[in-house]
Amino acid sequence: HAHLVLFFFILTSLMRSLEKRRFLFILISITALLVALTAVLQATFSDVTRVYGTLGNPNFLGAWILLVILVTFSFFLKERGILKIVLGTSVFFQLVALLLTFSRGAYLGLFGGALIFFAATPRNFIPKKARKIIYGSAITLCGVLLLSLTLARLPATQEIFTQFPNVKRVLTVSLSDPTYQTRIESWRGGILAIRDSPFFGFGPENFSAPFDLNYRGTFEHLAFQETWADRAHNIFIDVGATSGLIGLGAFAGIFVLILFNLFLLLKKSPRESIPMLSTACAATYAAYLTQNSFNLDTPLSLIYLYALFAFANQLTQPEKNTSSQTFKNPKKLLAVGYWSLIIVG
Repeated sequence: HAHLVLFFFILTSLMRSLEKRRFLFILISITALLVALTAVLQATFSDVTRVYGTLGNPNFLGAWILLVILVTFSFFLKERGILKIVLGTSVFFQLVALLLTFSRGAYLGLFGGALIFFAATPRNFIPKKARKIIYGSAITLCGVLLLSLTLARLPATQEIFTQFPNVKRVLTVSLSDPTYQTRIESWRGGILAIRDSPFFGFGPENFSAPFDLNYRGTFEHLAFQETWADRAHNIFIDVGATSGLIGLGAFAGIFVLILFNLFLLLKKSPRESIPMLSTACAATYAAYLTQNSFNLDTPLSLIYLYALFAFANQLTQPEKNTSSQTFKNPKKLLAVGYWSLIIVG
């Protein structure tokens, strides 16, 4: 993660004004539109059952979209003209692409993030007409989901869902499901690793070692195709097993500190756009942690996560003081990067 720490410092030093942060994340939103369009075209013109866009894995695509969609939506609410249309289009295709991944973790992350976003955002920051559309759509989707979960378990209607295997996969909540079993086995190995080495863990990127030690040979349901794991499919267990409780505390502290500062910003900022963006950042972190309670990180999602860290960090800095916080001397930036490498190493 040393390169990500350096990336954070570089972005923090470059995004000195709100206008520069706005430009960067609008550019990211437009990039997300292109990636989402690729995924939608896959669903339309190919025989893939779960879209993966340019990322090669549906879960990876869903996790990446989660880090972008809520910030894109917050910019969409406040922009005007052609840019508002572009951002609205990006949000729409991102949502469609995320749904087409049929990633249960991404679905849960989106639900949790959206719930926090709309609950925490002051009502006067979202137009009344938009609130009606959003709340009505949310209630309708929840009703459809509850009805589908009920129908999927009724013998009379189960035959219908067998014709739509991806939908059935999303609605299936059973510990006998192979994907649930693999995760439970990975979580068990990680929890035992924390027990065996509680303070410092088994070392970064070394989850496979404690997993091998604690593997019970229970993956025969997958024809022994997944008899090892390099990730716990749970970010908290993964960090605890590889970095110990000390590392887990540091990991949690990052989010606690940032969320606390964003909460203060939400209460004190006189500018209308700042509370909206701070709420979007906080909701995105919640979506990230929810999704990663069942899946794993990728380098691409980590890059966007650290970009969001830098974005949130600069949001909490007073605009009038940002010029004094930049690295005017390149040697200072190199020194920060050097000591970051030492600390992380």
